[in-house]
Amino acid sequence: YWKKNSNKKLICDGVLVSTPAGSTAYNMSVGGPILSLNSKKLAITPISPFRPRRWKGKIVSSSSVIKIKNLKKDSILLKFDAIYTIFFNS
Repeated sequence: YWKKNSNKKLICDGVLVSTPAGSTAYNMSVGGPILSLNSKKLAITPISPFRPRRWKGKIVSSSSVIKIKNLKKDSILLKFDAIYTIFFNS
């Protein structure tokens, strides 16, 4: 959630949060923006969004607090740089 223009509910297969260095890889492949390397921004990009279907993501300051809440009772998997993995059971 973010305070301005907050999405109350995003239904999608996943969410990417990328730095400028990572914005040209997976983020770009799912339709996210390419960030300038010195931009001090993060890109939040949905993976296969269902609702809202046309939401392409958001660019926020690198100092932003980003909260992602799983609304289902399913387990979730977090990956960091495709190296570190954290598995959460609901």
